[in-house]
Amino acid sequence: MKKTNKTEYSVKNRNNDDVKPIIDHFISTVSQLEAILTKETDCLKVSNRNAFLNLQEEKVLIAQTYQQDIFAVKNIATILKDKYPNLIPYLQEKQEKLGGIIRENETALKRMENSTKRLSDRIMDVARRAAIEQNSIVYGSGGQLNDKNRATMGVSESA
Repeated sequence: MKKTNKTEYSVKNRNNDDVKPIIDHFISTVSQLEAILTKETDCLKVSNRNAFLNLQEEKVLIAQTYQQDIFAVKNIATILKDKYPNLIPYLQEKQEKLGGIIRENETALKRMENSTKRLSDRIMDVARRAAIEQNSIVYGSGGQLNDKNRATMGVSESA
């Protein structure tokens, strides 16, 4: 059986039709955002690129809904403060929990960004070294310049 928070219980049993749909939707959206960000963080931790990419469209849609819900909650802030002051700590708790998940996600994203940059730097360094080696002057066994053994190399940075 799910443990129910006192504030959550009181919200469900009050006659608060004026704000209940907005708050219920906001809480649902926050939970969805927490879940998708946790999945994304898990994908980043294990370097699961495909799973990470598959989450992006859904994450954007949930984030857009979250933004709309934040504005809706701000529009009823006065009602919340006046009629349901004990609901505010619960909503703040939800926001704080989401903030922690966002920080963890940002850390994982930065770690992945740094890893990608280091890998890219290594590839570019190897490519430069190879280009220098291949562009060096090559003499044949007869002491003549042997241009046939020279190779050219190109590197695409679009990836």
